Amino acid sequence: MTSVSRHARWLPLASALIAAVALMLLPERATAPLKRATASILAPGQKLAVGARQWAARRTELFQSHLASAEEQLAQAEEIAELRRRNSELETALAISLAHEHSLPATFGETRVSDAPLVRADLVRARVLGPQARSFLASLQLLDAGSGQRLQPGAPVFAAGPGIAEAAPILDQGSNVGLNVDDLALAGRSIAGKLVDVGTQTATMQRLTEPGYRDLVLLARTTGDRLRIGPKGVLEGTGEKLCRISMIEITEPVSPGDLVLAAAAGAGDLPGVYGRITRAERQPGDAHWRIWMAPAVGAELPGKVDILRLRLNPERVADASQRAAS
Repeated sequence: MTSVSRHARWLPLASALIAAVALMLLPERATAPLKRATASILAPGQKLAVGARQWAARRTELFQSHLASAEEQLAQAEEIAELRRRNSELETALAISLAHEHSLPATFGETRVSDAPLVRADLVRARVLGPQARSFLASLQLLDAGSGQRLQPGAPVFAAGPGIAEAAPILDQGSNVGLNVDDLALAGRSIAGKLVDVGTQTATMQRLTEPGYRDLVLLARTTGDRLRIGPKGVLEGTGEKLCRISMIEITEPVSPGDLVLAAAAGAGDLPGVYGRITRAERQPGDAHWRIWMAPAVGAELPGKVDILRLRLNPERVADASQRAAS
């Protein structure tokens, strides 16, 4: 039984081989009808297989094309965002450079000591204290005010209600490095606010968007490779994302995109950029523009800022002393 079943398994294969050999030995005229019949039977399946393969190839090519396009678009979007950020930084740097050039007086020959400015400006780096550092200082019962505010030993201390001092950023520098109230705080060359309280080791900063913030500003616009200084106005914090600029007459040219520079510090001494005008409106009968400005420094304050410190020029002081002695 085992031998018979084994021969039965090989019988189909042997038959197929014999048929194949017979087809090879038979003349073409005898095998042509059979080949045509076989081809007609297999043709639909072959066409279906070829169509399926072509469809899969097209789908694969289309998917790869979409994938490459998506990757290219993502790379382009990232590149555009980076270029916009760099353009903004370059515009700010150009505005500062042009403002500095605009403010330089024409001089000939060597500058005498007596011609040097009476007030000089420099930058003091300060860290913005985080919640943990502020809690630590509170545990030590330290105040961000001292002799700079004419406090005396034994003066009573009262708990303050909610207000600007509670929410305002605290810096880790104070009168120990010569800081004073109203000194401007900058992030790069963009103004983030000003000091409203100065202690011995710390200072409190007011953001320019907060209510009560006021400063004298200059409008400016770039024309070609020059910065054209425009009218003066008053910047006011509103408690919202945009600041308001007032006291600019409607006869003055004002357009969205104009730069807003600090005027109080002096354009020739490390000028700061407040931001750009986003909207300017005027109503019939108005004498002044209604202007809104987007701050150059966003809501997220960096971990470090530079304080624009003003002080007497030591060269002028030394020159005055020499003149008095002579």
